[in-house]
Amino acid sequence: MRIFLSYRHEDSSAWAGRMHDSLASKLGQENVFQDVAAVRPGQDFTSAIEGALGRSDATLAVIGPRWLTATSADGLRHLADEHDHVRAELSAALRLGGLIVPVLVGRATMPRPEQLPDDLKPLALLQAVTLRDESWSRDFEDLFDALRVESSPARTRRMLLATFAVLVVVAVLAVVALLVRSDGDDGSSTDRATTPPTDAGPATTFDPSSEKPQCPAPAVSDEWDVLTASGSDEIEGSDAAIARVAIDAHSLPGEGGSAWDVVLRIDYTALADWYQSQAWWNYQLIAGGLTFDPRCFSVTGGKRDVCCGEVSEVLVAFDSSVDPTDGAALLINAGGSGTLGRFELTAS
Repeated sequence: MRIFLSYRHEDSSAWAGRMHDSLASKLGQENVFQDVAAVRPGQDFTSAIEGALGRSDATLAVIGPRWLTATSADGLRHLADEHDHVRAELSAALRLGGLIVPVLVGRATMPRPEQLPDDLKPLALLQAVTLRDESWSRDFEDLFDALRVESSPARTRRMLLATFAVLVVVAVLAVVALLVRSDGDDGSSTDRATTPPTDAGPATTFDPSSEKPQCPAPAVSDEWDVLTASGSDEIEGSDAAIARVAIDAHSLPGEGGSAWDVVLRIDYTALADWYQSQAWWNYQLIAGGLTFDPRCFSVTGGKRDVCCGEVSEVLVAFDSSVDPTDGAALLINAGGSGTLGRFELTAS
């Protein structure tokens, strides 16, 4: 079985990286195509993607909290751009008619047909699978089992039904639009929307903002527990190390021992020959089987975008409901590349 992973880098890199590692452990690295990891420098992106889709048995469309609403620097929704790589991947997958499974992560919800460009509307009618951080292993096993038992006739029949339903909806909307115009509106009104809205409605139950508050410099004292990061200091890609990190971690229990403040200083060295961006969603803390997002994030030294041996100095803090001195782990998505590093944190 060969799997193609489609995801938006600024939306779901960390989740896609976890999926890639889980799938690769079952199917082998060569049977999981992830664009950043598999397209080599100098290789034509479009040709590589189309070739991978043609060789794949299934496409997993990873949809996170910002998949629908992510915009470019000029405020245009990425999905409104016909050259957007995610739109191009899924449009090609729909044309080929293979198995496509939307995978919801980060508490995202499925987009509605009217929120999608015409070539992606069939996607909204497909049955989605949800992967939750708190039950990731169980949810992933359910997804993998479903992929293995899905039959080709069932896939073809489902895609034909979905496409037919969307064509009917589009035809009805076209007739309604013609009737409205025939009622005296020539379509030249200046207050009519000419571009897709940058916010097409809520896609998640939490704030999908790309920014977190800046972390203040922590007043580390003898009251803080020192946490040691064990294991290799390098984040490994498919062929070579992508990044090297040095982690200085501390934990401070709150009153009554019901909450812990976890603060980490991280020196992040980019080793690959492409730029890697630092953002709060590149970091997650796992303790007691629970996953915690940062409460604040700062680039305190170097640059946010680093490449080729450059270093970013990062300060990131978490509020944990579990004592991290009993054992915790820091997940680092290597600069948005989708490759995860896991570093075990233990009390010194």
